[in-house]
Amino acid sequence: MYFHGACFFNYEAWISDPTHIEPSAHVVWPIVGQGILNSDVGGGFRGIQITSVFFL
Repeated sequence: MYFHGACFFNYEAWISDPTHIEPSAHVVWPIVGQGILNSDVGGGFRGIQITSVFFL
C-alpha cells in the first residue's frame, strides 16, 4: 500500500507479449515521505519510526 506515493508498472503489456516486452516497475517517491516522518519533529517528539524492509 502506498500512502503518499504511486507505483507504475507495465504488467498488462508484459502479460500480452512477454517475449518482446521486459517487465519493469518503479516507485514514484513523494515530496514528503518516510524520511520526514522519521525525523525529529520538535518538542522532544519524534515522528513515526518505520524500519521495515518494505519501506526502503
